[in-house]
Amino acid sequence: METQARKQALNLGLYMGLTLILVTTICYVVNVGWLANFWVGLLNLVLVFSFALFSCYAARKIFKFPSFKDVFTSYTITVALGLIISTLFTIILFNFIDTDAADIIKEKSIEEVQGIMERFNAPQADIDKAVQEARNADNNFSVGSQIQGYFIFLAIMLLIGLLASLLFRKKDPTLA
Repeated sequence: METQARKQALNLGLYMGLTLILVTTICYVVNVGWLANFWVGLLNLVLVFSFALFSCYAARKIFKFPSFKDVFTSYTITVALGLIISTLFTIILFNFIDTDAADIIKEKSIEEVQGIMERFNAPQADIDKAVQEARNADNNFSVGSQIQGYFIFLAIMLLIGLLASLLFRKKDPTLA
């Protein structure tokens, strides 16, 4: 992979990580409960996809005829770096700076699940069971949970990256 392409992928990964940190920080400062909100999670997902796909597009611009490997490498560097930066920030914020915030987010998540179940007219016994299971669940912000979540999300994103790389590669017509 060319130095320019690697540098571009690293920059995009850094920008992705910083953007995700910015979203987390804004939510944390304004209303920490927003971090349990579906729409904030969706925003983060859209940001990750946007940076990932832009890295594929950038690789296509750098290489005249990028191979599958060129595009996938750019995608992988961007996604892996951006997600690890965001994950490390989350670990530091919720395990060392403000450990009480994780409990607030857990309670808001339980309220969200309870509200959704009530809107779908779930039986009260099922709602109570789901709430109790959520209360007994491990801390989603623990170091182990965050690292596990990083690798699971990275694996999913890399599977998507395989498809994106197929779409963004470009064959040299002179080599037909």
